[in-house]
Amino acid sequence: PVGGYRRDPSDTADVDVSRVEELLEERAGLRASRDYEGADAVRDDLAKMGVAVYDREQTWVVDQRYGGGGGDRTRDFGPTGHDYEYVGLPEVGASQLLAINGLIAA
Repeated sequence: PVGGYRRDPSDTADVDVSRVEELLEERAGLRASRDYEGADAVRDDLAKMGVAVYDREQTWVVDQRYGGGGGDRTRDFGPTGHDYEYVGLPEVGASQLLAINGLIAA
């Protein structure tokens, strides 16, 4: 494992693995020298590539929520702006449901 981290075996997304490993190695060195600000900056660079780092599990994965990893990540959720489904409990009026949808989509 590079810097003590392994890629999640279920992750097959396209990413520059050698660059990720290089940054993980750099981050591990910064953490070892207790330069947490520098380590956080490297973590932010990884996030820009779409890479999420899980320190506790010592794994990393390409995560679409981080905005990188290539490709167009925008999704069209239709008129509600989200993919949640109202199941009918408790009873909500149309204006309240519209307000809720607006908050969820924000």
